[in-house]
Amino acid sequence: MSPSFLHYLKSMPYRPGALSDLIPEGQIVLRPLLFHGDLIGILEVYHECFGRLPPVMPMRRALLKHRWLLACVSHNHELKIIGFMIFAVRRRRKQVRVLRIAVTKQFRRHGIASQMLQDLIAHAKGYSIYAKVPEKNLAALELFKKLGFNSRLIRCPEKDQDTILFFRHG
Repeated sequence: MSPSFLHYLKSMPYRPGALSDLIPEGQIVLRPLLFHGDLIGILEVYHECFGRLPPVMPMRRALLKHRWLLACVSHNHELKIIGFMIFAVRRRRKQVRVLRIAVTKQFRRHGIASQMLQDLIAHAKGYSIYAKVPEKNLAALELFKKLGFNSRLIRCPEKDQDTILFFRHG
């Protein structure tokens, strides 16, 4: 893993409030998951985007095992979480798998998911990035195509829908 990518994954401001004091009102910022207080914002976004709360054990595993990139907007000197991306890093295989991307309805079609993916691409030099997207998720299909990912259809006869594998070599 490149040193800049490791630094990117581990970087945190000293005091959570200090970052929001420096950001102009309404500006969108990308940052890693910082502390347990982020969990409430993540759950709010998840519920709005998927119409339910995530199952407890998979969510716990995702918090402990995977990397998170949060999209936040500055409002009243606070950073409100408006989206997130969860990804898994496989160092030995030099792969990054995008597991989930979510942005609240109010901030969709503003390029936030694109920003999160572009940020990941920029910091994961030398790594292949891939994601599996259900064929009915038109917004995600458009997003990965727009960012130049290659694609391959994966037939799933046992399921109601096929999946598209998007990949990009680093």
